[in-house]
Amino acid sequence: MKTFRTQSCLLLALFPSAVFADEFVDPFEEPEEWDLFAAEERLVTVASRYKQTTREAPAIVTVVDHEEIRRFGYRTLADVLQATSGVFLSQSPEGYNIAWVRGVIQADNNKILLMVNGVPMYDGFYTHAWIDAYLPLDHVQQIEIIKGPGSAIYGTNAFAAVINVVTQDAKSLQGGFVRATSGSHSTRGAMAMVGERLGKKKRAGAWSAYARILDTSGDGIENTPKGDRDVQAQRPISATNAGFTLQWRGLTARYDHVSYRASYLTQAEENLWQVLLESPDEFNLSFRNDFLHASYAIPLGNEIEIKPWILFQDHDNPGLYGWLQEPDISQNPDSGDVTA
Repeated sequence: MKTFRTQSCLLLALFPSAVFADEFVDPFEEPEEWDLFAAEERLVTVASRYKQTTREAPAIVTVVDHEEIRRFGYRTLADVLQATSGVFLSQSPEGYNIAWVRGVIQADNNKILLMVNGVPMYDGFYTHAWIDAYLPLDHVQQIEIIKGPGSAIYGTNAFAAVINVVTQDAKSLQGGFVRATSGSHSTRGAMAMVGERLGKKKRAGAWSAYARILDTSGDGIENTPKGDRDVQAQRPISATNAGFTLQWRGLTARYDHVSYRASYLTQAEENLWQVLLESPDEFNLSFRNDFLHASYAIPLGNEIEIKPWILFQDHDNPGLYGWLQEPDISQNPDSGDVTA
């Protein structure tokens, strides 16, 4: 009897801990998945040109933030687009990337509007949206992508898609940073950015500046535009970016400079003499773009504001860019006519 009472006490001591270890959870009081998603929503400006959440935006916006860029090792905007569902990439005969969105493709990428902080950032001659090493990603806060037409808001170049690259400001930067990169194909580069807030008030002001240099021998295309095997298989690229932003109360002024040069060394295997004599200076795409943008926000009440703005671009294209082909001359043996 004594033994039985001891075992009973032991069971009563263990039973409550086994049954009531987990608290009862009412499934009707759990937060819904939509509420959890809404709590993590990010602000975007690409859909309506003013800040709103992705749920409020009148378009499906894909957002890639700086944490994703660093986690997946994206080095160019083409890397980001390639990992985005609904966007497909192909290479032009010269070796630069072309984006397909909803089946729309153009050799000069001029059906995609590329912007930096809401300011168009395509070259002034071809209106080409360069998605390769044209823009650095080290100082990017987030990339907003709309897959579909946005011409109602942005005009002709937004026929297939709109891409807005949002850079870090003085508030998100919290000081500055310097980064140096090195890699294959003799790739070397450096990036620096610094920013500071002016005053403690919300609309007092801020300033930021950045600079980037990049030089690489590049990984060229395997075939020449005529389909022959390429001997050089290199694509030397050099890029210099610099910019400055000043915000003071309602005024925002921004200056950006881009110097970009891509050389295309393409020679067929059987033409050894031309391969030995070819120089990067003889065939390249190079240009210099200077962008100046200024806007002033005039508040009308608590939720409405008017923002007149002005944009100026200076474009220089000194490169030699073109494929020269011999005419196809054939002769009709019956008539003697020659056609080209």
